[in-house]
Amino acid sequence: MTKELLESMDDTNTDVVEEMLETIEAFDRNRFARELDLSYRGITDLPDELFPICRRIRILYLDSNQIISLPRDLRMLKNLNALMLGDNNLQKVPKSIVHLKRIQVLHLSDNQITDAGCATLA
Repeated sequence: MTKELLESMDDTNTDVVEEMLETIEAFDRNRFARELDLSYRGITDLPDELFPICRRIRILYLDSNQIISLPRDLRMLKNLNALMLGDNNLQKVPKSIVHLKRIQVLHLSDNQITDAGCATLA
């Protein structure tokens, strides 16, 4: 998976991707882990390939990166309670958020959101 993931992230620094992969692989090895912190990593893109690995995650920290958009496969995180996306470059709230039935906290401050996309989350 590592090679395919690196190839799919052409615009992202290889060191950033490798560090992100190491963190995700460590998360995957610890079957009791429920939080994944990918904050302050310089991430610009989250490929769909990551989400099948992280299905049991409850809290995902993606604060202070350079993320512009989120992939549709975000909806695979069925157990997600909190999604922390503050201080990124998001321009719209992804429609896939409505599929996260357990979401209680959605942190979007300090982004460039001009399109709420799914204004009714309740």
